[in-house]
Amino acid sequence: HGDYEKNHNAIYDMESYLEVYENDLKSARKEIVISSPSLRYGKIERLIELVRDKQLSGVSIVVITWHPDTYPYENGDNRMRLMESMRTAGIHVYYTDDQCEHFAIID
Repeated sequence: HGDYEKNHNAIYDMESYLEVYENDLKSARKEIVISSPSLRYGKIERLIELVRDKQLSGVSIVVITWHPDTYPYENGDNRMRLMESMRTAGIHVYYTDDQCEHFAIID
C-alpha cells in the first residue's frame, strides 16, 4: 500500500521509470498499449520477455510506432526486423505516419 501511494501519480524520467514500468507491465490484466517513436533491440527483446506470460493469460499487447518510411532517425531495415520480432512474438504492431509520442496504457 505504501509503495503504491509513493509511486502513484509520480512523474518519472529516463533514470527512474524502468522498474515501475516493468512492474506495471507485469500487473496488466487486459491490454497493454505502448506508443514509441523509436525502437531499440534491447528494449524490444526485454518487452517480449516481460509480456510473454501475460499474453498466455489473454492480455493483448499493442505497439504503435512510426512507419519505417517516415521515421528518418533509424535504419528502416533494422526497424522492420524489430517489428517482425514483435509480430512473431504475438505483439500487434501498428504504424503511424502522422504523430507518435512516448506513452503506455496498461489495463
